[in-house]
Amino acid sequence: MRSIIFLLLLLLGCVPKKQQEQEKAEKIPQTPTTYDFSLEDLDWMLGTWRGQKKEYIVIEKWEKTGIEEFSGASLWIKDGDTTEAEKLKILKRNENIYYTADVPMNDSIIYFKLIVLHPNQAIFKNAEHDWPQTITYVHNEQDLLYVRADGRVNRKKIYEDFFFERVKEQ
Repeated sequence: MRSIIFLLLLLLGCVPKKQQEQEKAEKIPQTPTTYDFSLEDLDWMLGTWRGQKKEYIVIEKWEKTGIEEFSGASLWIKDGDTTEAEKLKILKRNENIYYTADVPMNDSIIYFKLIVLHPNQAIFKNAEHDWPQTITYVHNEQDLLYVRADGRVNRKKIYEDFFFERVKEQ
């Protein structure tokens, strides 16, 4: 008889614990399998941005070239000469948004998938790329743009930060 009562108490005691575990699991935010990002959510990137990196002036320019595409360029200028130029795009394909970079040192265009989007932040990622694997854009209330390119090379974390001011159109 004691063993039956003990067994009943044991079973009754497990029910609330199971419910607690289920309630905890329901509170964990689930990662969506598809994202509902819109290219319009990145309109804050549009325009011309100017920054300084050592002896270089760095210009990044974005314009809307279609319903599902922004075209851009990144220029490194030293003593009035463009020393490096990258063709950039942000485009929507198959319900995903990609940042693409066409750079002279790579044979093909590099695609970075948009993985995080907030009203003032966008994070693009390509884990297969040598470097960078992640590109982050942050826009603040003072109309400044912060960009970080980062990733790992030989297990060492490497990053490069850029700070831009919007160039006022005339």
